[in-house]
Amino acid sequence: MSQTPEIRKARLGQLIGELDRMKVGDETAGEFEDWCLRALRVIFAVQLTNIEPHPNRTAIQRRDIVATNLGRREFWRRILEDYKTRQVVFEVKNYAGLGPEEYRQMASYLGDEYGNLGFIITRDANEDLLSDRELPWVREYYHRKRLIVVKLTGRFFSRVLSKMRSPQRHDEADAQLNRLLDQYIRLYFGEQPKPRGRKARR
Repeated sequence: MSQTPEIRKARLGQLIGELDRMKVGDETAGEFEDWCLRALRVIFAVQLTNIEPHPNRTAIQRRDIVATNLGRREFWRRILEDYKTRQVVFEVKNYAGLGPEEYRQMASYLGDEYGNLGFIITRDANEDLLSDRELPWVREYYHRKRLIVVKLTGRFFSRVLSKMRSPQRHDEADAQLNRLLDQYIRLYFGEQPKPRGRKARR
Protein backbone atom coordinates (compact mmCIF):
# COMPACT_ATOMS: atom_id res chain seq x y z
CA MET A 1 0.00 0.00 0.00
CA SER A 2 1.51 3.30 -1.07
CA GLN A 3 -1.10 5.72 0.26
CA THR A 4 -0.88 8.46 2.84
CA PRO A 5 -0.87 7.20 6.47
CA GLU A 6 -4.49 8.33 6.93
CA ILE A 7 -5.76 6.49 3.86
CA ARG A 8 -3.70 3.44 4.77
CA LYS A 9 -5.18 3.32 8.28
CA ALA A 10 -8.69 3.72 6.90
CA ARG A 11 -8.27 0.88 4.40
CA LEU A 12 -6.74 -1.41 6.98
CA GLY A 13 -9.62 -0.60 9.32
CA GLN A 14 -12.13 -1.36 6.56
CA LEU A 15 -10.52 -4.76 5.91
CA ILE A 16 -10.57 -5.59 9.63
CA GLY A 17 -14.22 -4.56 9.88
CA GLU A 18 -15.22 -6.85 7.01
CA LEU A 19 -14.02 -9.90 8.94
CA ASP A 20 -15.91 -8.85 12.08
CA ARG A 21 -19.16 -8.75 10.08
CA MET A 22 -18.59 -11.99 8.16
CA LYS A 23 -20.59 -15.05 9.14
CA VAL A 24 -19.05 -18.47 9.62
CA GLY A 25 -20.16 -21.36 7.37
CA ASP A 26 -20.49 -22.62 3.82
CA GLU A 27 -22.67 -19.75 2.59
CA THR A 28 -19.91 -17.20 3.11
CA ALA A 29 -16.94 -19.49 2.40
CA GLY A 30 -16.18 -17.62 -0.85
CA GLU A 31 -16.26 -14.28 0.95
CA PHE A 32 -13.83 -15.49 3.61
CA GLU A 33 -11.48 -16.89 0.99
CA ASP A 34 -11.51 -13.55 -0.85
CA TRP A 35 -10.90 -11.73 2.43
CA CYS A 36 -7.91 -13.97 3.20
CA LEU A 37 -6.52 -13.36 -0.29
CA ARG A 38 -6.70 -9.60 0.16
CA ALA A 39 -5.27 -9.78 3.69
CA LEU A 40 -2.33 -11.90 2.50
CA ARG A 41 -1.58 -9.45 -0.30
CA VAL A 42 -1.51 -6.55 2.14
CA ILE A 43 0.38 -8.23 4.97
CA PHE A 44 2.97 -9.99 2.82
CA ALA A 45 3.26 -7.46 -0.01
CA VAL A 46 7.06 -7.55 0.26
CA GLN A 47 7.64 -11.08 1.52
CA LEU A 48 5.56 -13.04 -1.02
CA THR A 49 4.87 -12.57 -4.74
CA ASN A 50 2.23 -13.88 -7.15
CA ILE A 51 -0.35 -14.50 -4.43
CA GLU A 52 -3.09 -16.18 -6.44
CA PRO A 53 -6.39 -17.96 -5.75
CA HIS A 54 -6.85 -21.43 -7.25
CA PRO A 55 -3.79 -21.26 -9.51
CA ASN A 56 -4.29 -24.92 -10.48
CA ARG A 57 -8.10 -24.96 -10.71
CA THR A 58 -8.09 -27.62 -13.46
CA ALA A 59 -5.97 -30.04 -11.45
CA ILE A 60 -7.27 -32.75 -9.14
CA GLN A 61 -5.55 -31.12 -6.16
CA ARG A 62 -6.90 -27.57 -6.18
CA ARG A 63 -5.12 -25.46 -3.61
CA ASP A 64 -7.05 -22.40 -2.37
CA ILE A 65 -4.26 -19.80 -2.38
CA VAL A 66 -0.64 -20.14 -3.44
CA ALA A 67 2.18 -17.58 -3.17
CA THR A 68 5.81 -17.60 -4.24
CA ASN A 69 8.35 -17.36 -1.44
CA LEU A 70 11.58 -15.61 -2.44
CA GLY A 71 12.99 -15.75 1.08
CA ARG A 72 13.11 -11.97 1.41
CA ARG A 73 12.46 -11.79 5.14
CA GLU A 74 13.61 -13.82 8.14
CA PHE A 75 10.61 -16.11 8.57
CA TRP A 76 10.15 -16.83 4.88
CA ARG A 77 13.87 -17.44 4.43
CA ARG A 78 13.64 -19.85 7.36
CA ILE A 79 10.90 -22.00 5.82
CA LEU A 80 12.55 -21.85 2.40
CA GLU A 81 15.86 -23.12 3.76
CA ASP A 82 14.58 -25.47 6.48
CA TYR A 83 11.43 -26.83 4.82
CA LYS A 84 12.08 -26.24 1.09
CA THR A 85 8.83 -24.29 0.75
CA ARG A 86 9.10 -22.18 -2.39
CA GLN A 87 5.40 -22.28 -3.31
CA VAL A 88 3.41 -21.54 -0.14
CA VAL A 89 -0.04 -23.11 0.22
CA PHE A 90 -2.83 -21.46 2.22
CA GLU A 91 -5.98 -23.53 2.59
CA VAL A 92 -9.01 -21.53 3.75
CA LYS A 93 -11.75 -22.99 5.95
CA ASN A 94 -14.65 -20.77 6.99
CA TYR A 95 -15.30 -22.76 10.15
CA ALA A 96 -13.60 -23.58 13.43
CA GLY A 97 -11.94 -26.83 14.39
CA LEU A 98 -9.83 -28.99 12.11
CA GLY A 99 -9.91 -32.75 11.85
CA PRO A 100 -8.14 -35.60 10.04
CA GLU A 101 -9.63 -34.77 6.63
CA GLU A 102 -8.22 -31.23 6.60
CA TYR A 103 -4.77 -32.46 7.63
CA ARG A 104 -4.83 -35.27 5.05
CA GLN A 105 -5.79 -32.77 2.38
CA MET A 106 -2.93 -30.43 3.23
CA ALA A 107 -0.42 -33.31 3.43
CA SER A 108 -1.45 -34.34 -0.10
CA TYR A 109 -0.70 -30.81 -1.35
CA LEU A 110 2.85 -30.66 -0.02
CA GLY A 111 6.07 -31.92 -1.56
CA ASP A 112 8.33 -30.83 -4.42
CA GLU A 113 8.10 -27.04 -4.91
CA TYR A 114 5.44 -26.84 -2.21
CA GLY A 115 7.93 -28.10 0.33
CA ASN A 116 7.16 -29.54 3.74
CA LEU A 117 5.17 -26.73 5.34
CA GLY A 118 1.72 -25.32 4.62
CA PHE A 119 -0.95 -23.17 6.31
CA ILE A 120 -4.63 -23.70 7.02
CA ILE A 121 -6.62 -20.54 7.83
CA THR A 122 -9.72 -21.13 9.99
CA ARG A 123 -12.29 -19.14 11.95
CA ASP A 124 -11.04 -20.38 15.32
CA ALA A 125 -10.69 -17.88 18.16
CA ASN A 126 -6.89 -18.38 18.29
CA GLU A 127 -4.03 -20.35 16.78
CA ASP A 128 -3.64 -22.85 19.63
CA LEU A 129 -4.18 -26.47 18.65
CA LEU A 130 -7.02 -28.42 20.23
CA SER A 131 -5.31 -31.17 22.19
CA ASP A 132 -7.92 -33.83 21.48
CA ARG A 133 -8.65 -33.12 17.78
CA GLU A 134 -5.83 -31.21 16.09
CA LEU A 135 -2.66 -31.91 18.02
CA PRO A 136 -2.54 -35.68 17.32
CA TRP A 137 -2.73 -35.11 13.56
CA VAL A 138 -0.13 -32.35 13.57
CA ARG A 139 2.24 -34.66 15.43
CA GLU A 140 1.39 -37.60 13.21
CA TYR A 141 2.36 -35.85 9.98
CA TYR A 142 5.45 -34.30 11.49
CA HIS A 143 6.89 -37.45 13.02
CA ARG A 144 5.95 -39.76 10.14
CA LYS A 145 6.56 -37.52 7.13
CA ARG A 146 8.29 -34.42 8.52
CA LEU A 147 5.43 -32.26 7.26
CA ILE A 148 4.32 -29.19 9.20
CA VAL A 149 0.73 -27.98 8.93
CA VAL A 150 0.37 -24.62 10.68
CA LYS A 151 -3.05 -23.40 11.77
CA LEU A 152 -3.71 -19.70 11.32
CA THR A 153 -6.95 -17.82 11.83
CA GLY A 154 -8.80 -14.86 10.45
CA ARG A 155 -8.31 -13.23 13.84
CA PHE A 156 -4.53 -13.70 13.49
CA PHE A 157 -4.55 -11.66 10.29
CA SER A 158 -6.95 -9.14 11.81
CA ARG A 159 -4.53 -8.56 14.71
CA VAL A 160 -1.61 -8.16 12.32
CA LEU A 161 -3.55 -5.72 10.14
CA SER A 162 -4.39 -3.70 13.24
CA LYS A 163 -0.71 -3.54 14.25
CA MET A 164 0.24 -2.51 10.70
CA ARG A 165 -1.62 0.76 11.15
CA SER A 166 1.61 1.80 12.87
CA PRO A 167 4.48 2.03 10.34
CA GLN A 168 6.89 0.72 12.99
CA ARG A 169 5.03 -2.62 13.08
CA HIS A 170 5.39 -3.58 9.41
CA ASP A 171 7.29 -6.77 10.37
CA GLU A 172 4.68 -7.87 12.92
CA ALA A 173 3.48 -10.87 10.90
CA ASP A 174 6.98 -12.24 10.44
CA ALA A 175 7.71 -11.96 14.15
CA GLN A 176 4.42 -13.64 15.06
CA LEU A 177 4.96 -16.48 12.58
CA ASN A 178 8.49 -17.08 13.84
CA ARG A 179 7.16 -17.40 17.38
CA LEU A 180 4.35 -19.68 16.26
CA LEU A 181 6.72 -22.00 14.40
CA ASP A 182 8.97 -22.14 17.45
CA GLN A 183 5.91 -23.12 19.49
CA TYR A 184 5.21 -26.01 17.12
CA ILE A 185 8.79 -27.25 17.27
CA ARG A 186 9.38 -26.82 21.00
CA LEU A 187 5.93 -27.62 22.39
CA TYR A 188 3.79 -29.53 19.92
CA PHE A 189 6.51 -31.75 18.44
CA GLY A 190 8.40 -32.38 21.66
CA GLU A 191 8.37 -35.74 23.38
CA GLN A 192 5.43 -36.22 25.67
CA PRO A 193 6.10 -36.98 29.32
CA LYS A 194 5.58 -40.63 30.19
CA PRO A 195 2.76 -41.33 32.64
CA ARG A 196 3.97 -41.51 36.19
CA GLY A 197 3.61 -44.86 37.83
CA ARG A 198 4.52 -46.12 41.23
CA LYS A 199 8.18 -46.70 41.73
CA ALA A 200 9.10 -50.32 41.96
CA ARG A 201 10.05 -51.42 45.45
CA ARG A 202 13.52 -52.71 45.90
